[in-house]
Amino acid sequence: MPFSSEVRIPVTLTAPQRIQVMVYDLLGQQVRTLLQGHLEVGQTSVVWDGKNDAGNELPNGVYWVRLLTPTSSHTKQVIRIR
Repeated sequence: MPFSSEVRIPVTLTAPQRIQVMVYDLLGQQVRTLLQGHLEVGQTSVVWDGKNDAGNELPNGVYWVRLLTPTSSHTKQVIRIR
């Protein structure tokens, strides 16, 4: 999923649960925590603006967005292009 200024990652939960959404670079280093907490049932989206946890713009490239719950893990590839 290519993006330039921001990307929306859809999240659908069928039961209330604790969730974490993190962004990793190609080296496997965590560069951003987008969400860490409890969500209720339903659909929402998490937005990533292409910055790291310090607020710095990250370079163009491939990143991985990982969604973790106590019962599952999903990973999505995003490509930053400006």
